[in-house]
Amino acid sequence: MGLANSAAQYWGPARAADGYYSIGGVLPGTYTLTVYKSELAVYSTQVTVSAGATTTLNTIAIPATNDPGNASAVWRINEWTGTPGGFKNADLMTYAHPSDVRAASWTGNVVIGSGSETSAFPCYIWKDVNSGLLVYFRLTAAQAAAAHTLRIGVTTAYANGRPQVVVNDTWTSAVPSPPTQPNTRSLTNGSYRATTTPSPTASRRAPGGRTPVSTTC
Repeated sequence: MGLANSAAQYWGPARAADGYYSIGGVLPGTYTLTVYKSELAVYSTQVTVSAGATTTLNTIAIPATNDPGNASAVWRINEWTGTPGGFKNADLMTYAHPSDVRAASWTGNVVIGSGSETSAFPCYIWKDVNSGLLVYFRLTAAQAAAAHTLRIGVTTAYANGRPQVVVNDTWTSAVPSPPTQPNTRSLTNGSYRATTTPSPTASRRAPGGRTPVSTTC
């Protein structure tokens, strides 16, 4: 849970058993309250805090459609959490540089159904390093005849990095608009989070490339 406005930020965990949360010591004012699934924002609303008083919101109903992880999928790589956790080398990227000798090779392709889809998918993709990653998958005749939507979650992007997809060398997606850029590096500072943004999900960066968080078809 997070409370934020232009002057301050406050954070507090929701209790796993029943979702109860309490954030104390908040200065009076109007804030955006954001509910996070790990670091994926799934709900927000405006809250006004008065001096010497307790603001009670009671139950917050979060629409299932706010979490892309609830959507049915033919196949999925990783979970939608707003982080690159689980992808190849993600465990190093909060404290190590991409060139660290402990990192596995940033190249290599992914086979859906292999059981290693998530761990084989690099947590960062750069234009000049490992762009052109191949994802191999099979569809039934009925699936192949139907229209599908490919969703790619991007945690952080830099230098206009954003994903573009080619399917069977016959279909190429449009190039999305560049995400809002942070004012400083994130990955090479030892984190996938940009250090100047107001909330974890506002950070988008991948130098010269793109960083999928979760891929669903």
